[in-house]
Amino acid sequence: DDVEAIEIHYENSGEKIFTFDFKYLFDSYKKNHPNSELSSSESVFNGALSGIYQIYEVIDYEKRDRMLIGFDDCSLFVYDFRTKEVVDLFKAPSKFSQLICFDVCKSTKIDKTEKWTIAVSVCERIFEVIYENQKLELTKKIKKTGFVGVNCSQIIFNSIGDRLICGYSSGKIEIFTVPDYELEKV
Repeated sequence: DDVEAIEIHYENSGEKIFTFDFKYLFDSYKKNHPNSELSSSESVFNGALSGIYQIYEVIDYEKRDRMLIGFDDCSLFVYDFRTKEVVDLFKAPSKFSQLICFDVCKSTKIDKTEKWTIAVSVCERIFEVIYENQKLELTKKIKKTGFVGVNCSQIIFNSIGDRLICGYSSGKIEIFTVPDYELEKV
Protein backbone atom coordinates (compact mmCIF):
# COMPACT_ATOMS: atom_id res chain seq x y z
CA ASP A 1 0.00 0.00 0.00
CA ASP A 2 1.25 3.46 -0.88
CA VAL A 3 1.05 5.88 2.03
CA GLU A 4 1.07 9.61 1.41
CA ALA A 5 3.41 11.27 3.85
CA ILE A 6 5.48 14.35 4.50
CA GLU A 7 9.14 14.02 5.43
CA ILE A 8 10.93 16.79 7.33
CA HIS A 9 14.70 16.90 7.86
CA TYR A 10 15.17 18.78 11.15
CA GLU A 11 18.45 19.64 12.85
CA ASN A 12 18.51 21.06 16.37
CA SER A 13 21.14 19.59 18.71
CA GLY A 14 21.30 16.58 16.45
CA GLU A 15 19.90 15.47 13.17
CA LYS A 16 16.40 14.05 12.85
CA ILE A 17 14.15 13.11 10.01
CA PHE A 18 10.44 13.08 10.73
CA THR A 19 8.09 11.19 8.45
CA PHE A 20 4.38 11.58 9.06
CA ASP A 21 1.56 10.07 7.13
CA PHE A 22 -1.46 12.28 6.73
CA LYS A 23 -3.64 10.09 8.94
CA TYR A 24 -1.19 10.62 11.82
CA LEU A 25 -1.26 14.39 11.30
CA PHE A 26 -5.06 14.43 11.21
CA ASP A 27 -5.38 12.21 14.29
CA SER A 28 -2.97 14.53 16.13
CA TYR A 29 -5.19 17.49 15.21
CA LYS A 30 -8.42 15.71 16.26
CA LYS A 31 -6.90 14.75 19.61
CA ASN A 32 -6.39 18.44 20.42
CA HIS A 33 -9.58 19.64 18.69
CA PRO A 34 -12.24 16.94 19.23
CA ASN A 35 -15.11 19.31 18.38
CA SER A 36 -13.75 20.17 14.94
CA GLU A 37 -16.17 19.88 12.02
CA LEU A 38 -13.50 18.12 9.96
CA SER A 39 -14.30 14.44 9.99
CA SER A 40 -11.57 12.62 8.08
CA SER A 41 -7.98 12.93 6.97
CA GLU A 42 -9.15 12.64 3.35
CA SER A 43 -10.50 16.22 3.48
CA VAL A 44 -7.10 17.80 4.30
CA PHE A 45 -3.39 17.52 3.40
CA ASN A 46 -4.10 16.79 -0.28
CA GLY A 47 -2.02 17.81 -3.26
CA ALA A 48 1.38 19.42 -3.43
CA LEU A 49 2.94 21.63 -0.78
CA SER A 50 2.03 25.27 -1.46
CA GLY A 51 4.31 26.82 1.13
CA ILE A 52 6.32 26.38 4.31
CA TYR A 53 7.18 28.92 7.01
CA GLN A 54 9.11 28.38 10.25
CA ILE A 55 7.59 29.89 13.42
CA TYR A 56 9.61 30.47 16.58
CA GLU A 57 7.02 31.02 19.29
CA VAL A 58 7.42 31.65 23.02
CA ILE A 59 4.67 30.25 25.25
CA ASP A 60 4.98 30.77 29.00
CA TYR A 61 8.71 31.58 28.59
CA GLU A 62 9.26 28.34 26.68
CA LYS A 63 10.50 28.52 23.09
CA ARG A 64 8.60 26.44 20.56
CA ASP A 65 9.91 25.50 17.16
CA ARG A 66 6.97 25.21 14.80
CA MET A 67 6.27 25.08 11.12
CA LEU A 68 3.33 26.44 9.11
CA ILE A 69 2.66 24.22 6.10
CA GLY A 70 0.14 24.76 3.30
CA PHE A 71 -1.24 22.25 0.81
CA ASP A 72 -2.96 22.65 -2.58
CA ASP A 73 -6.32 21.68 -1.07
CA CYS A 74 -6.47 24.95 0.96
CA SER A 75 -5.37 23.40 4.23
CA LEU A 76 -2.84 25.19 6.45
CA PHE A 77 -1.51 23.63 9.62
CA VAL A 78 0.96 24.45 12.38
CA TYR A 79 3.18 21.59 13.53
CA ASP A 80 5.18 21.59 16.80
CA PHE A 81 8.51 19.72 16.60
CA ARG A 82 8.85 19.31 20.38
CA THR A 83 5.42 17.82 21.08
CA LYS A 84 5.18 16.19 17.62
CA GLU A 85 1.59 17.38 17.30
CA VAL A 86 -0.51 19.49 14.98
CA VAL A 87 -1.19 22.67 16.99
CA ASP A 88 -3.97 23.92 14.72
CA LEU A 89 -5.39 23.39 11.27
CA PHE A 90 -7.25 25.78 8.97
CA LYS A 91 -9.22 24.55 5.98
CA ALA A 92 -10.67 27.11 3.59
CA PRO A 93 -14.32 26.63 2.58
CA SER A 94 -14.71 23.85 0.02
CA LYS A 95 -15.65 26.21 -2.81
CA PHE A 96 -12.05 27.47 -2.76
CA SER A 97 -10.32 24.44 -4.16
CA GLN A 98 -6.69 25.46 -4.52
CA LEU A 99 -4.21 27.24 -2.28
CA ILE A 100 -1.78 28.92 -4.64
CA CYS A 101 0.64 30.63 -2.26
CA PHE A 102 0.92 32.41 1.08
CA ASP A 103 3.24 34.78 2.92
CA VAL A 104 3.65 35.52 6.61
CA CYS A 105 4.39 38.68 8.59
CA LYS A 106 5.20 38.48 12.31
CA SER A 107 4.39 41.27 14.74
CA THR A 108 4.76 41.67 18.49
CA LYS A 109 2.00 43.52 20.30
CA ILE A 110 2.43 45.96 23.18
CA ASP A 111 1.67 43.18 25.69
CA LYS A 112 4.58 41.18 24.14
CA THR A 113 2.30 38.56 22.60
CA GLU A 114 3.22 37.45 19.11
CA LYS A 115 0.94 37.40 16.10
CA TRP A 116 1.52 36.11 12.59
CA THR A 117 -0.54 37.60 9.77
CA ILE A 118 -0.84 35.21 6.85
CA ALA A 119 -1.93 36.42 3.41
CA VAL A 120 -3.34 33.45 1.50
CA SER A 121 -4.04 33.29 -2.24
CA VAL A 122 -6.87 30.85 -2.99
CA CYS A 123 -8.27 30.55 -6.53
CA GLU A 124 -9.43 34.06 -7.45
CA ARG A 125 -9.37 35.44 -3.89
CA ILE A 126 -6.91 36.65 -1.27
CA PHE A 127 -7.63 36.14 2.43
CA GLU A 128 -6.04 37.13 5.72
CA VAL A 129 -5.57 34.39 8.32
CA ILE A 130 -4.15 35.20 11.77
CA TYR A 131 -2.08 32.78 13.84
CA GLU A 132 -2.16 33.89 17.48
CA ASN A 133 -2.48 32.09 20.82
CA GLN A 134 -1.93 28.76 19.02
CA LYS A 135 -4.97 29.26 16.77
CA LEU A 136 -5.40 29.88 13.05
CA GLU A 137 -8.37 32.12 12.26
CA LEU A 138 -9.75 33.53 9.01
CA THR A 139 -10.13 37.25 9.70
CA LYS A 140 -10.98 38.91 6.37
CA LYS A 141 -11.26 38.69 2.62
CA ILE A 142 -8.68 41.05 1.15
CA LYS A 143 -9.66 40.92 -2.52
CA LYS A 144 -11.55 39.04 -5.20
CA THR A 145 -9.78 39.38 -8.56
CA GLY A 146 -13.05 39.71 -10.44
CA PHE A 147 -11.88 37.59 -13.36
CA VAL A 148 -12.21 33.84 -13.79
CA GLY A 149 -8.78 32.27 -14.12
CA VAL A 150 -6.89 35.33 -12.84
CA ASN A 151 -5.14 34.29 -9.66
CA CYS A 152 -2.72 35.97 -7.32
CA SER A 153 0.31 33.84 -8.14
CA GLN A 154 2.84 35.71 -5.96
CA ILE A 155 2.20 37.35 -2.62
CA ILE A 156 4.62 38.99 -0.19
CA PHE A 157 4.64 41.41 2.73
CA ASN A 158 7.30 44.13 2.60
CA SER A 159 10.10 44.00 5.20
CA ILE A 160 8.22 46.26 7.64
CA GLY A 161 4.92 44.44 7.20
CA ASP A 162 2.85 47.52 6.38
CA ARG A 163 2.36 46.65 2.69
CA LEU A 164 1.17 43.52 0.91
CA ILE A 165 2.36 43.13 -2.68
CA CYS A 166 0.32 40.86 -4.97
CA GLY A 167 1.36 39.66 -8.42
CA TYR A 168 -1.38 38.21 -10.62
CA SER A 169 -1.32 35.65 -13.41
CA SER A 170 -2.48 38.46 -15.74
CA GLY A 171 0.82 40.33 -15.16
CA LYS A 172 -0.77 42.97 -12.93
CA ILE A 173 0.84 43.95 -9.60
CA GLU A 174 -1.06 45.62 -6.75
CA ILE A 175 0.14 47.01 -3.42
CA PHE A 176 -2.18 47.09 -0.41
CA THR A 177 -1.71 48.93 2.88
CA VAL A 178 -1.84 46.73 5.98
CA PRO A 179 -3.98 46.21 8.10
CA ASP A 180 -6.93 47.78 6.22
CA TYR A 181 -5.86 46.41 2.80
CA GLU A 182 -6.70 49.54 0.88
CA LEU A 183 -5.24 49.60 -2.62
CA GLU A 184 -2.27 51.97 -2.57
CA LYS A 185 -2.45 54.75 -5.14
CA VAL A 186 0.88 55.36 -6.88
